[in-house]
Amino acid sequence: MGPTYQQRKLQQATLAKFARIRQDTLQVALWRGKAGIQWREWWTVDGRVHVGRNDYSDPIRQLAKIQQQLVRRDRRIRQLQKQLYQQERTVTGIPVCCHISKPLPGGLKTPHWMLATQLISRLEKGPCHADQLLTMVERAEWFAFGASSASTVAKLWLNQLLALW
Repeated sequence: MGPTYQQRKLQQATLAKFARIRQDTLQVALWRGKAGIQWREWWTVDGRVHVGRNDYSDPIRQLAKIQQQLVRRDRRIRQLQKQLYQQERTVTGIPVCCHISKPLPGGLKTPHWMLATQLISRLEKGPCHADQLLTMVERAEWFAFGASSASTVAKLWLNQLLALW
């Protein structure tokens, strides 16, 4: 990304066009003139604001956002709520491990906690092979990547989530 893009607060769809997997992370190349190319992890690129590892996730703030989405009757939240209701759970009572506390590769169109919740729900039904989990992750909605396939990013995302768990 050149200076024009770097000065804007970028949408994830735009970041995906410039992202590629490098050193087991999803990174974006920033052109810094005479200094050349600087590679930055996806989650640290937010227009003019630098996002630090400690700023990434606050479970209480995440829970507040979930409650707001419930009040707004977000379609995705309602679908997940129906699934969880059959398991005698609520969206606001998802397991703590679903509130992602460390950065995961970007490009997912839905919040990371939603997909993590679906994976935990599947795992609670009984053991399954990692390929089954990967299929679930690949079926999620991903942005179109310019230099990496969504499948490769999905696999990286799942591996990092499982390592976090």
